[in-house]
Amino acid sequence: MSEVFRQQVLVFALFKTDQFMSSLRSLFMKINPLLSNAKLGNGFAKPGN
Repeated sequence: MSEVFRQQVLVFALFKTDQFMSSLRSLFMKINPLLSNAKLGNGFAKPGN
């Protein structure tokens, strides 16, 4: 019983992690052109300010 429950939790955690990674990947794909277009931190808040 507990073994089956542990396997279900593991599968659920893997599924959620996979969802998270794919959403993170799509977000990165949206952000990446912006980063490559920006000239080394232009338009981003610098830590010194």
